[in-house]
Amino acid sequence: MAQLSSQEKALRRRSLIVWAVILSLGMIAGIAAYSFLSAYNQMVNVVVAAADIPPYTQITADFVETTQVQKDTYMKMTQGGTFVYQKMDDVVGSYAEVPIKKGEMFYKFKISDPEKGRYVARLYERPGWKLVPVQASALNAGAGQLNAGDYVDIYYK
Repeated sequence: MAQLSSQEKALRRRSLIVWAVILSLGMIAGIAAYSFLSAYNQMVNVVVAAADIPPYTQITADFVETTQVQKDTYMKMTQGGTFVYQKMDDVVGSYAEVPIKKGEMFYKFKISDPEKGRYVARLYERPGWKLVPVQASALNAGAGQLNAGDYVDIYYK
């Protein structure tokens, strides 16, 4: 076996150090990618509609199911989760104030507390006033705010 010169020994040492640095940087990059992707793929349970729910319908367990969504998507869609229910018990027994489509999350502003009653008009009861529901027709359904067949509550004394 031939003796290596001091230059060759130094060159081998340098190449060994370079390879060690490259492997270390590769491992660090792999660990960083793994931790980023595992944080990105965290899932959150949310309550969604199992079927289309018409307005003013009491929400029963048949209308509700839980599903998982990515945490970052959930946080963006719900402004940090403050406007969405995450437990079925919080939704069952409430009333839909607007139509809720199948698969849609239960936003707090779309359902009412069961103690407030079925119709939103009950929230605005006025002593001495009478409430009359009037059905809108195609002629008086103004500016797309109403559809023909919708009911409008009118108070009078």
